[in-house]
Amino acid sequence: MTLLVYSEDLAVVDVYYMLVEGDKAVYVTRRDSVPIAGSFRSPSDLSLEWKQILKNGREYLGRVKIVEKRDGQTRAFMNSFTARYDAEITDTYSDETGASATVMGISRVPFEGSLRFNLHQDGILLASVEEKTPILLSGDDETVEVSWNRTLDPGVYRLTIQLLGNDGDLLDFEETIIEAKIPLRPATTRTDDGAEDDGSGISRSLSIALLLLLVAAAFIGFRRRQKS
Repeated sequence: MTLLVYSEDLAVVDVYYMLVEGDKAVYVTRRDSVPIAGSFRSPSDLSLEWKQILKNGREYLGRVKIVEKRDGQTRAFMNSFTARYDAEITDTYSDETGASATVMGISRVPFEGSLRFNLHQDGILLASVEEKTPILLSGDDETVEVSWNRTLDPGVYRLTIQLLGNDGDLLDFEETIIEAKIPLRPATTRTDDGAEDDGSGISRSLSIALLLLLVAAAFIGFRRRQKS
């Protein structure tokens, strides 16, 4: 739950938190001797993340009691809410071979959704890949990767990444462009003697020299056979 507290003067308080489901307290904790700044412009953040795993669609009540250490003055707040799974896409990557997306959970209800990767070119759907995400709670993040099963031909492609919830509902959406380029051919280099090297590690002049040696060896063998 989120709680911001303002105070005219500097104060030290004890804070009691309670999470209630129906008529039962399912989580209780406290923070002792918490300083609160004496300024309306700088509120003190007394927010707390529930440790309890919540159930999707269930109604809960959050209660907070603040007790001043100096005089025992007490203030109480409460707020009801419906627990709901939630997550978001925090990072994406894509190229000619595949794509990935990082998903972060932002709820104490377990997220058990999926990611759908749709690849288009000229308005035509070329590929649609859907992968389940790991189970996520608030603060957990995982990266899901997919492959196009081949390197994309040169051209411009549009990629949409959809984050789907436990019930298949759309929670988040990212869109990007993939520009697949023509693979570069190996560049030719020159050897010390000025001959070009085509990348095979043997220059043209060296290839010619090897060929001449082979011809000479064959000629010598032929002369020897004639003499014998």
